[in-house]
Amino acid sequence: MVVSSAPAFTSDVVVRAIDDAETLLQNGGPTSAIDRVHTALHGHLRYLCDEAAISYERTDTMVALLKKLRQAHPKLQTLGARANEIDTVLKASGSILTR
Repeated sequence: MVVSSAPAFTSDVVVRAIDDAETLLQNGGPTSAIDRVHTALHGHLRYLCDEAAISYERTDTMVALLKKLRQAHPKLQTLGARANEIDTVLKASGSILTR
């Protein structure tokens, strides 16, 4: 099994969801663990938006939040020499997050 750790900067909701997922995986509940991972990812995207003062709706999907982060987060505005490739990877990540 892969050892996990909670992100250093995130919300309590994310930490609880990660803890729940680990418990479910250890006790034979992988389907429910996937739901908790989804919750953790969704919560962390909201946390990142909050930290960067990027507004969003509570009903925004992970894809919508990722798009808002790509468009407005200060650290994603100047991506360096490989900006096109990085932007492509970020956009493709949205398809991974679609439920």
